[in-house]
Amino acid sequence: MDQGKDDLVDLSKIFAGQKNMIAGHSTEYLESFQHTVLFWDSENASQYLSLDNEYFDARVATSTTSEHSFKTVFAAEPFEQGDRYYFEIKFMKGCNFKIGVGSNRRQTDVAFCYSPDGFGYYSAGQLRNGSKTTGAKYGECFRGTKDQDVVGVYVDLIDGKIFFSKNGIIYRAAFQGPHILANDMYAACCCLTKDESFELLLPQPED
Repeated sequence: MDQGKDDLVDLSKIFAGQKNMIAGHSTEYLESFQHTVLFWDSENASQYLSLDNEYFDARVATSTTSEHSFKTVFAAEPFEQGDRYYFEIKFMKGCNFKIGVGSNRRQTDVAFCYSPDGFGYYSAGQLRNGSKTTGAKYGECFRGTKDQDVVGVYVDLIDGKIFFSKNGIIYRAAFQGPHILANDMYAACCCLTKDESFELLLPQPED
């Protein structure tokens, strides 16, 4: 009889642990990401993007044409290896976006995630990494419509992991592996057609 009691599993503890997991991430793990103050870098932006401030503190980018390919802008400050970072972008107008991070800032007149060192979440609900047209299904579609979706990006440069959220709903890991730890990363976003726009959000002060 005593042996049987020793073998019993306390399901309440298991369920309590599951409640503290969000899309496979523990709440403690999610709290380890720092919401970083970022601004767009006018020197690393497509010539077909207009920034709200071309010298410093730029947060809003707007496409000036529907011609050519996706137009990319990178953040001015890098995400350095050995820490975890988080940032958010609000999509103000349009439906053709890719958001994420990349380490190669040389090409801005194409999507940053066409490169193998660019990791993106496409607004059609797919991932992009080193490809123009193919990627796994992921999350949900997001838009710059009346509701103006907000997408968050989690960049783990300790364990080598990247994942996203939409309007506060956190998704599973999108990219992971040691290759993510090869270089420092920069926040990146791109859009396609004229007048599409997005805004890099600042961290909200705690109460």
